Amino acid sequence: MIKEELKIPKVGEYVRNMGRLIKIEDIVPPPPPIDKDYIFEDIEAKCELIYKGTFIKSLGTSSDFYGIGTSVETAIKEMKEYAIEMQITQDSDLEVRITKVVSQVRRQPIDRENFYAKGYKDFETKKWGSKLNLPEPVETIVWSSKTGEVKE
Repeated sequence: MIKEELKIPKVGEYVRNMGRLIKIEDIVPPPPPIDKDYIFEDIEAKCELIYKGTFIKSLGTSSDFYGIGTSVETAIKEMKEYAIEMQITQDSDLEVRITKVVSQVRRQPIDRENFYAKGYKDFETKKWGSKLNLPEPVETIVWSSKTGEVKE
């Protein structure tokens, strides 16, 4: 049995229970809304205990919570005190090392005020693709109990 193709009426044609077709319009869908990613630079200071060049344990990580550069400043102050307290010197087999980690992350604004920065919108890290097409984090040793020098 051959199935008969169903007709589309022509303009002006009457279709029972529908009415007379008076016009056919092409509907162009609207373009999707443009989505913006806000790319933030995140700076942390990793504090590590090293034995003869081998990582032993993490002594903590500081963030720039109190302002740009505060993670490194705080870490250097605390780790200098720690090295003195633990008698870790330039000649010790143990080393206290601070590594500055600069990374980038994609965030999107959410509809509420930032609790810590009044007057600014709050942002949340994207659930998918927060690191997509962004450079790898850059790690730089900024202080070591072996040298005692601060590098930036």
